[in-house]
Amino acid sequence: MDNELDISSQKSGTPKRKNTIGAESHRNGYLIRKVSDTGNRNKDWQLVHRLIWKEAGREIPPGHVIVCRDGNSRNISLENLELISKAELLQRMKDEKKRLMPPKKKYNAPWTKKEEEKIAKLYRHKTAAEIGKILGRTYFAVRNRFCVLGLNEKYPVWTQEMDDDLTRLYQNTPAQVIAKKLNKTLDAVYRRSSKLGLRRESAYWKQEEDEMLKRCYHEMNTIKLSEMLGRTSGAIGIRAAQLGLRKIWWTPEENSFLINNYHKMTRKQIAEAMGKSLMTIAKYIKKNGLQKRYRWTVEEDLMLRKLYPKTPLIEIARLLNRTISGVWNRIKKMKRAKIIK
Repeated sequence: MDNELDISSQKSGTPKRKNTIGAESHRNGYLIRKVSDTGNRNKDWQLVHRLIWKEAGREIPPGHVIVCRDGNSRNISLENLELISKAELLQRMKDEKKRLMPPKKKYNAPWTKKEEEKIAKLYRHKTAAEIGKILGRTYFAVRNRFCVLGLNEKYPVWTQEMDDDLTRLYQNTPAQVIAKKLNKTLDAVYRRSSKLGLRRESAYWKQEEDEMLKRCYHEMNTIKLSEMLGRTSGAIGIRAAQLGLRKIWWTPEENSFLINNYHKMTRKQIAEAMGKSLMTIAKYIKKNGLQKRYRWTVEEDLMLRKLYPKTPLIEIARLLNRTISGVWNRIKKMKRAKIIK
């Protein structure tokens, strides 16, 4: 096929080759042919097997496509072409994908009573891998079953003596201490205590504790409350939510203090004076729109050069209606630019 050279759009180098009508190429494994020269690639280039189908006097209804019967996109003879709907094409693609994909791994069947009895019988004599081969199970499945059946050597089966010790110690001894003494995990202690119906009396909130929590909840933080009541911080939060208690984080006095001292003190100084964290102060400033950044004007820069370093930063911040941090950052920027010394 003859192709002409198009050098009108080339400034230098090798001329760009322009395809004429009738030129052929490949796209996604299919042969395409140029049938027009409108500049629209999708209209100019057509699939050859579709052209062959139309040249044979056959139509392609909307929602239908032409495919190759044998799946070979290079074999585009009319006998190998087939008209199917797009829905059928999609189903064929799904079937082909399922055929090529590796089979899904099937989960093992539930453990039977006979298998568990066999594990208990072989536990002292065979390794987990050997038992897995005998039962047709994986190594990790057998090891997990050891734990479920309580056959692990490190954590032996619960005996009557262990149950008696757990019942005797559960009320007044921390669960971590019980687990260490009985050579059990913490979860095993909790599960066994639940199975035996053991409940700590201290787990229930007394009326005196509820009244103390209501009285001190707005005056003390969670850490001090947990130390005073002998409860965890999480337990304090859950019980407060059950009682409908909500902390009033910012009182009117605190609001006025922050607004009045925002331009006089740094955030760290405000946090220390109010007994709050630096993150809490920053969030409150951002939420209430106090963190507005204005560009420094020429007049402000001239005043800053005039006042610094004779005037304290607090006074400069008050005169310029800026924060101390903002003034100090501007001074450092001007020092880097060698505007001030």
